[in-house]
Amino acid sequence: RVTRNQREHRLDEALDDLEATQQATPDNRTAVRRARRRVGRIRSSMAQQQLRQEFARDEAKCVARILRTASAETAVEEPPETCPIPASALHEHFAAVNTPRINFLPGEACGEQFRAAMADIGTPTEQRDALSDELTVDEVEDQLVQAAANSSPGHDGVGYDVYKKFAAQLVPLLHAAFQFCWSHGRVPALWKVGYVRLIHKKGDPGDPANWRPICLQTAIYKLYSGLLARRLSKYLEANELLPMAQKGFRAFNGCHEHNFVA
Repeated sequence: RVTRNQREHRLDEALDDLEATQQATPDNRTAVRRARRRVGRIRSSMAQQQLRQEFARDEAKCVARILRTASAETAVEEPPETCPIPASALHEHFAAVNTPRINFLPGEACGEQFRAAMADIGTPTEQRDALSDELTVDEVEDQLVQAAANSSPGHDGVGYDVYKKFAAQLVPLLHAAFQFCWSHGRVPALWKVGYVRLIHKKGDPGDPANWRPICLQTAIYKLYSGLLARRLSKYLEANELLPMAQKGFRAFNGCHEHNFVA
């Protein structure tokens, strides 16, 4: 069992390490962030220990304080506007939106351009381990830190804010789950379930074209997808496999360049 003095000693060490990192490598933001997160994890652990002690002393008082804190931190959301259009009409409308004219089959005539582009790629030589190396705890933590806490949750109701609040306990579990998915090349079917919400944009509410669908997916699935996207982007950028015309969703080439060109 870790004592209070041991936790305080670990906190002092983490604070010293953070100060040393900031002075030695101030431009290394990744190292500084990791040092700060280490301090945060230790402080979180100390707060949890204090909470357990309060619970042991006075259970009712401790629970009441937790509920008051949670109520103060939770924003009250207005109920979403309801779409008056029948589900059958909505399905008919959106099923026709962006529907491909033909089914894409790489081996058929429609895939000729795709096959030619793939043939020109050659054999990549850089960052080949990005698609095979095991995921790390730091990657999971970085992905969670960058996630927007106010993003709407999926069908399970668990948003990024929950994962951030209990990061010290959940990051190791997330890492284990993500590594299992990475090793087996599969994810739970429930992760793929999305909750589609319609948002009225303008005009007649009875016209399906005036509603925009957004798909709310579970935070855990978006975290894992973000990890895969970062790995793939790292691989593509290192091997210069992306065309210069693509500016969106890249680490360096931004859409602002297209704005000036236009």
